Amino acid sequence: MHNGKPFRNVRTIIEDKKGNIWLGGNDGLWCYDGSTLTNFTQNFVGYIYEDKKGNIWLGGNDGLWCYDGSTLTNFTQNFVGYIYEDKKGNIWTSSIRAYGQGWALSRYDVKTLSDNKPTVTV
Repeated sequence: MHNGKPFRNVRTIIEDKKGNIWLGGNDGLWCYDGSTLTNFTQNFVGYIYEDKKGNIWLGGNDGLWCYDGSTLTNFTQNFVGYIYEDKKGNIWTSSIRAYGQGWALSRYDVKTLSDNKPTVTV
């Protein structure tokens, strides 16, 4: 419950390295730090992932997003279903291609992830 309203269809929950609980679903992204519930987005979030550096990655209808503790950055606007980090720190996603042209597996190169437009291999 938040402000007397129930969360609708929570799809994903993780606990980060700091002990914060992250909730994603139809009501966007929320973080509970043990005392305060904070809303980060209003858009559907279907997948949450924390990388080795503590960044929080989001996948959903509005694409791939990353929260670095201060800034929420969008990397793609195509639906993202899953997020994974490999041993080298590259971020892998499964997503729908532009214009509904099937699914794509994408790799975001760790060396360029700090850029707003990292190198992506599809």
